[in-house]
Amino acid sequence: MLRLEVSYRGIAAIIACLALLWALLELWPVILLVLVSVLLMLGLLPFVDAMVRRGISRTTAVLLILVLAIGFIAILFSAMVPALIAESTAAKDNLPDSAREIENLLGHLGINVELQEKAREFDWNDIFSGSDAVNAGQQVLNITISIITVIVMTAYLLADTPRMGRFIGQFIADDRKDESERLFQAM
Repeated sequence: MLRLEVSYRGIAAIIACLALLWALLELWPVILLVLVSVLLMLGLLPFVDAMVRRGISRTTAVLLILVLAIGFIAILFSAMVPALIAESTAAKDNLPDSAREIENLLGHLGINVELQEKAREFDWNDIFSGSDAVNAGQQVLNITISIITVIVMTAYLLADTPRMGRFIGQFIADDRKDESERLFQAM
């Protein structure tokens, strides 16, 4: 017979691990936003540093880089949204013709279906109910708030990089400072 004995310390460790896992799962959306901000900061930092070396203040450089990045994203969206609307409108308008083509293809294979009639009877207003519209609005709001949060955190990280470097540097041993500076220079 197998006998399993667990000490109080083991039980406490299991409970602590489960609590840590639960906290990690609950905080994952926030952790993800911070990680995205850090990645953006690391990608934009060389541009900010180059502008600072040219005599522009760090705050101005960060704001200029972020305005350019937001402008670039806005241009991408302004190009994508009309194309998506046109594609969805074309899909709606061409649904009966597409259904007829599929009917013909399946008819050659000996399969008889009446897709064209169903496509004509399809009511596009039934796709989204009121609750679906509310849910979509909530998702858009959540995404917008997340994007704003990432932009603000990225701006803070870019503007405060020298001070954060000094703060982290105080925890590095004196004989390793040269190595760490070369590492941070390489990034």
